[in-house]
Amino acid sequence: SYILRNVVDHIFLFEQTEIPKLAAEGITAHFLPLALDESVYYPIESEKDIDLLFVGALYPNRVALLNKIIKQFPDKNIKIYGNLFSTWRKPLKFFFKKDKHIYINKNLQPTELNKLYARAKICLNIHHSQSVDGVNQRFFETLGAGALQVCDYKTFIGDNFSEGDLVWYKNEEELFSNLNHAFANTIALNYIQNSGYLKVKANHTFTKRIAYVLKILA
Repeated sequence: SYILRNVVDHIFLFEQTEIPKLAAEGITAHFLPLALDESVYYPIESEKDIDLLFVGALYPNRVALLNKIIKQFPDKNIKIYGNLFSTWRKPLKFFFKKDKHIYINKNLQPTELNKLYARAKICLNIHHSQSVDGVNQRFFETLGAGALQVCDYKTFIGDNFSEGDLVWYKNEEELFSNLNHAFANTIALNYIQNSGYLKVKANHTFTKRIAYVLKILA
């Protein structure tokens, strides 16, 4: 606390819920969410040959949910890219052997990832369980790539976006209901993809974030 009060001039936080905690200690902080790098993530034309795409670290709770989705939609082409996050990595390296056509143990470069987003009819976003209101980088990348995003709800999302910009869910029941609807209406939901893309590019780029920081520092 001493360092924050007496050494640091300005504090910027990814997690907005931490700001009141610091304020209670007499420390002023500013909310600084992540953003889109529009030079890396942008819409490109591609065949939509992936029904559902998830890219991210494979924590146990995520794997459990993803396995439920795989079981619920056996006829869909589902692709999951990420490394298994576990202290038992070696014994579990065969864990996904039967689903190796679904689970791909690979780290992707941004250009590869943007191409994958373009191929996906639906991009699933699952935040880390420790995120209270902090929105991950994948949220902005997916919208910036012009993809249809299905995402777990965060207050920041509801405050800055609408259900006309993406598809969100607040519990597992809503997730499966929304996935059913999205799979049945992918073409009709194109307007959501465009709306989300336009909003993130207009208001949530790193250029916008830098301008916000410079305004506070001025």
